[in-house]
Amino acid sequence: MRGFVRTNGLLIALIALFGLTAGQTQAQGWGGPGHGGWDWGSHGWDFQQHMTEVDTVQGVLVQWVSPMGDTLYGVDTNGDSQMDVVLNFGPAFDTSQLPAVGSDVTVVGWTMHTHVIDMMIVQSINGVEVRPIPDDWEDWGHWTVLRDTVTASGTVMADTLFGVEFLYLDEDGDGTAEYYLDFGPPWYQPEGLSRPQPGDQVTVFGIVHEAMGYKVLTVIELNGEQWRPPMGPPPWTGRWVHRHMRDSLKVISFGDSLFAIIIPPRAFEGMDIPDSLFWQIIPDELDSLLAEGDTLMIGWKLRILGPEGRELLGHGRKMHFRHQLRLRVHVPGGGGLAKAAGTTYALRVWDEDTNSWVTVGTSSGTTIEGTVDQLSSPYVGVFETSTATGVAGEGTTVPVRTELVQNYPNPFNPSTEISYRLTTAGHVTLAVYDLTGRLVATLVDKVQTPGEYKLRWNATDANGQALPAGVYLARLKVGGISQTIRMVLLK
Repeated sequence: MRGFVRTNGLLIALIALFGLTAGQTQAQGWGGPGHGGWDWGSHGWDFQQHMTEVDTVQGVLVQWVSPMGDTLYGVDTNGDSQMDVVLNFGPAFDTSQLPAVGSDVTVVGWTMHTHVIDMMIVQSINGVEVRPIPDDWEDWGHWTVLRDTVTASGTVMADTLFGVEFLYLDEDGDGTAEYYLDFGPPWYQPEGLSRPQPGDQVTVFGIVHEAMGYKVLTVIELNGEQWRPPMGPPPWTGRWVHRHMRDSLKVISFGDSLFAIIIPPRAFEGMDIPDSLFWQIIPDELDSLLAEGDTLMIGWKLRILGPEGRELLGHGRKMHFRHQLRLRVHVPGGGGLAKAAGTTYALRVWDEDTNSWVTVGTSSGTTIEGTVDQLSSPYVGVFETSTATGVAGEGTTVPVRTELVQNYPNPFNPSTEISYRLTTAGHVTLAVYDLTGRLVATLVDKVQTPGEYKLRWNATDANGQALPAGVYLARLKVGGISQTIRMVLLK
């Protein structure tokens, strides 16, 4: 017998830990919730982190057969004829494809460290793919209807890896999978349908393609019911954003491509949120958030999902960012959002705390940009704010809305410009507060006529003393209207 686990006691512990029992020879640790397996979360193994960090192990392939008839394969990494890493191949891989025991092997996969022995979830061995890399749902810009379609029927097989279940289809009942079934990300499930369970007999219609030598069947219909639309981008189009990414990343609205969010490197490093988040931008009518007189041109809902599909934004859930996100909207010419000369647009985000829209950028051109360092709701909209509809006083254009515009620049040092617009005459108060609600300075406190106003604030308090770096709130009050913006002072 070539190679063995160091003691039978450790093997017994390994079998107990990984759920290896007689009759699971091919499964090599196939278990998980509902299948007689283990609690994946109890061993401190972060699926989302480790499944993006591929490891490589080199050595000699070894084998051990227990008295119960279970076969374990592993790698001897130091030449002492003992198994140093146990290999998990999953149920869909035919172990007859393995190199001969005693051969030199290079194994690529994801390693779980335990007090018993290291276990590698095998992605490939000597270049032969065992299971697909689980990122098929990240970017779908390559989607095309020109691919081959197929209808396949058979038995569902499962390979459960630390909370995420990979499903396969065995067409001929020989215990070996013909297809890896791509249902989308783990959290996606259309209304009224659910993913099949291991052992279920199903008929799947979808698009088939080769991925590193493996047949992937992207599911369009399950048992005659539509799983995802056959044309266009899938409902989960978006991007994974990782805490420690080194380059900026852009997420684009898949429905219209007009709206993009540019996320800087390490934007949420140090924040109490998961290491990896899935971001989507979805066109939305925003009807429930609009007041009478609002002129919404186009709106979106931002979905930020954790690894298990839980939404992290809105309904009391907020997100703060270490570095500001840039929001960018392209206003197309020749229709769509394009209006007559003189039209001004405001890019706004909905603030759940104040139940109001906060302007983060304005433009009369073709591009609107703004920045945010926190979000309390998922809603973003472009509003038409003013047109040349009238003249007041000294030829000033009368705005169509009273609003406080986001200061510029922001962040700033040592001064910033604050703008606001008035539709009617009235007593105006513009004051600055710190985050505790303490009044810092009153910038305007008088009656003003309709028009647009600008002033420069040099970050001093009511006594002319320079203020420390931090976040300050500018609040405009006129009549029954109150609006607030956040200003970031840097030193």
